[in-house]
Amino acid sequence: MSESVSGFESVKASPGKEFGSKTKRILCVTEELPGFQQAGHTVWLAGIFEALANAGHDVVCTTTTHKVGFIVRKTSDLNFEIEKRNVSRLFGRYVVVSPKWIFAHLAWNVFQRLPQRLQVIAAGIRSRLRKRDGGGDHRLGSFLTAAQRDEIRRTVEAVKPDVILYNSLFLHTELPEARIPAAILVHDLVHERASSLHEQGYHTTPATFTADDEIAVLKRADMMLCIQWDDAEFIKRKLVNSRVVALPPPMAAVPRRVAHRDPVCIFVGSGALPNVDGVQWFLEAVWPGVLARVPSAQLRVYGSVCSRVETSSESVKLLGRVDDIVSCYDEAKLAVVPLRIGSGLKIKIVEAITMGMPIVTTEVGAQGLFEIRPQPFALCKSADEMIARTAALLLSDEECGTLEAAARGAQALFDPQRISAVLDAAMREISVESPIIDNEAR
Repeated sequence: MSESVSGFESVKASPGKEFGSKTKRILCVTEELPGFQQAGHTVWLAGIFEALANAGHDVVCTTTTHKVGFIVRKTSDLNFEIEKRNVSRLFGRYVVVSPKWIFAHLAWNVFQRLPQRLQVIAAGIRSRLRKRDGGGDHRLGSFLTAAQRDEIRRTVEAVKPDVILYNSLFLHTELPEARIPAAILVHDLVHERASSLHEQGYHTTPATFTADDEIAVLKRADMMLCIQWDDAEFIKRKLVNSRVVALPPPMAAVPRRVAHRDPVCIFVGSGALPNVDGVQWFLEAVWPGVLARVPSAQLRVYGSVCSRVETSSESVKLLGRVDDIVSCYDEAKLAVVPLRIGSGLKIKIVEAITMGMPIVTTEVGAQGLFEIRPQPFALCKSADEMIARTAALLLSDEECGTLEAAARGAQALFDPQRISAVLDAAMREISVESPIIDNEAR
């Protein structure tokens, strides 16, 4: 059992392994650079890069898309190197040299500066165009083209890494001639995400993706690094001799600076479909019932999800992207995570836990965290239950205090130092013929 949280074992580094004793050169293949648009999956990648850098490893990153998040950036601002044909290194700076990439970055910046109503219209047009072209409501992922695989091979030859880290199973490229151990970051079980989307009537690209499809790719890797424990256990059951490490996002605890008790709810999320669906459902099915019980209640929504939802309620503020999200949490009494679709581990709920926030969520929102005792969230299975729990917590400082204490107790699960030790051990032990690694950040 955990030293601080029931239901999870404590982190233990490999016996006989000295932390930081052998530096590895690690190449990460990703669609987006760490932290791109602050989406949850890129936040996890940023945390992994930070942990690798702190352990003394050299990290090199290459992207398969234009999503780097800058036109010019100081090399000293990053804890990793960039190796990409369309990004040059000049006078201590990375410079994007592709006109297409520059245009895409400028277009995104223009979009961010549009009034919220115009963002919703533009996002709606983009979504309709994607559907017209056969893109569906949500892209599960895309396997690499022959040209992209060839570019990765050239990058591997140039970088000469000790380990290759693939930021999705869709990016995995077999390089048998290179004999370089490869790990896949498992952000979620894609087949579970596909199933949850289909259950709510959404169409995905590809149209189907089964557990067998997923396992067929994962078994080619030398190791899987899973964002949450249930996913790791699933893979272990399917691939009995697989090398699997549960590696939740490393996030430091942030003491609440304000004991704020106004009836304010907060939701933080990107413009990804699960967030859009969840917020829209909450606004329609839950929020009116909350207001009937707590007329002074407010809902504040942050992040790019605001560009894809609309509301006429004066009690709801769509505030978009902000620089200081900690202050936003400080001003709220309760975090809501009303997701109906998705899989993996939700960064927003981890963030709320590390902020010491009481949380109201659904079963989807709490995926991967059900075993925590005491639970740092109020778990709701219906709209009526979410109405009742949200209203009750907004009216009760005592009930909020109980969940806040549980959140503080769960923060150790995401302690950066503990998780860094597990990741460091995994990178030092991985090899094409390495033994199974049992360490988990639990």
